[in-house]
Amino acid sequence: MALKKDGERVKVKKYPIDRHNFQIDTAIEQCEDEYSDVCDIYNTIACCLSDRSFDYCLAHEYTDTYIKDINPIKFDPQKYKENNCKIFNLRVNNKIKRLPKYQRYDIDKIKEIEEEVNRLFYSTDIKPDKQEFLKRVLPYIYASDYYDALNYYNIEKDCIAYSSEKHGDNRSTHKIGYHTEYKVNDDIYITIKTNFCYGNSTYFCVIVSYKGIEILPYSIWVNYYYAGYSLLLKNTRSFLRTRNSWHHCMDFLAN
Repeated sequence: MALKKDGERVKVKKYPIDRHNFQIDTAIEQCEDEYSDVCDIYNTIACCLSDRSFDYCLAHEYTDTYIKDINPIKFDPQKYKENNCKIFNLRVNNKIKRLPKYQRYDIDKIKEIEEEVNRLFYSTDIKPDKQEFLKRVLPYIYASDYYDALNYYNIEKDCIAYSSEKHGDNRSTHKIGYHTEYKVNDDIYITIKTNFCYGNSTYFCVIVSYKGIEILPYSIWVNYYYAGYSLLLKNTRSFLRTRNSWHHCMDFLAN
């Protein structure tokens, strides 16, 4: 969702995000398929991955705390297979060693053990691995698709403001959340400030200036408990720290 210049006015415009739905759906199906492993999921979504990191909070609520960037997915299919093979063989061999000597070379008995180990190995190792891997890759795909939409429609340059997913972190000077300013005309100037994923210190505010005078009917205290200081943030509107608030924010500014 974005705010765009429309002649003498501004309007709210929605841009579609081209999601990799086929890859996402297939990866979810493979996560539930007992004949698939992490390598299968990785091969499915590999086309969606890159070396880029994203400072988005797409895997979190806006009021979550101390989140990290969505970083590239590091996974080596060959090493994963080799490691699983070692673990599988070790467990099979341990079971064979506990057999009576006359059964240790029984092909049927060995096959039975391999099947038993394989069933247990899937439930204790393979399935949790797939679930954890899917938990990591889905936010990355969503972030990548969101980033591609911003660039494809040139939203950051062509629009006054947009529904940003940047997380804020005042501990790092290059990650201050989403702060944007725009001169609508000679009289009206707007500022949006967000500081998502900073817990109780998260804010989502709009400041409107008219003929150089800030319209400030509201103010909120932002308390940075761990940093040991507070900030009085004066604003024209303060919105709930949820994604739905972008609708209210854009409609308010357009009106």
